[in-house]
Amino acid sequence: MIVEVRDTGVGIAKGIDIFEPFKTIKASGTGLGLVIGRQIVSRHKGSLFDISEPGKGTSFFLTLPAYSPS
Repeated sequence: MIVEVRDTGVGIAKGIDIFEPFKTIKASGTGLGLVIGRQIVSRHKGSLFDISEPGKGTSFFLTLPAYSPS
């Protein structure tokens, strides 16, 4: 399964690792939300990543393996 969330904002500047703990470009916040989200997804054998174009927006992708009942 793949989920994409996209915006048309200012994007993320090149060279900024938004998944680095305590890194934020906002006026407030701890910079832990994406880090924790990625850890949760990873423990479910999925991935969370972004593709961004400065000035055009950012897309976040969440992938999870297909569920197969035992």
